[in-house]
Amino acid sequence: IVVGAALHGPYAGAVLGLVFAAVAIYGEAMGGMFWAISIPGTIAICTVKGVCCGAAAGLVYKLFEKKDRTAAAFAAAVTCPIVNTGLFLVGCFTLFSSALDGWALAAGYATVIKFILVGIICTNFIPELLINVLLSPAIVTIIKNARKAH
Repeated sequence: IVVGAALHGPYAGAVLGLVFAAVAIYGEAMGGMFWAISIPGTIAICTVKGVCCGAAAGLVYKLFEKKDRTAAAFAAAVTCPIVNTGLFLVGCFTLFSSALDGWALAAGYATVIKFILVGIICTNFIPELLINVLLSPAIVTIIKNARKAH
């Protein structure tokens, strides 16, 4: 998502985010916890977070691109998972708040906050952020330099 958003802009980032959302929706349909509670809610959360994280990455890249392309790629790489996870959490608390308590207890967490911090932030957000920050700027730089060479 970040690479596409940096190379082709916010609209492309949003479209790639929509593809990401479709994959997430499909994953939920194959036995995900959210799907069992609310199909429309699951579709809404996945779609909104996917489209918004891609569009935001593209907008942030465009904002900083003229000053420093590498810094722009890093900023986009950080923005994408923050928006993705942030909107996911907002959606969870808005649409699935009663289920979060049960999931936290079933997973062995004393509180929903610990479940979110350890179960979601540490196991999902941090790896997503690290992969984005390590790979996206390098890939964007390689592609942009290769385009210049031709």
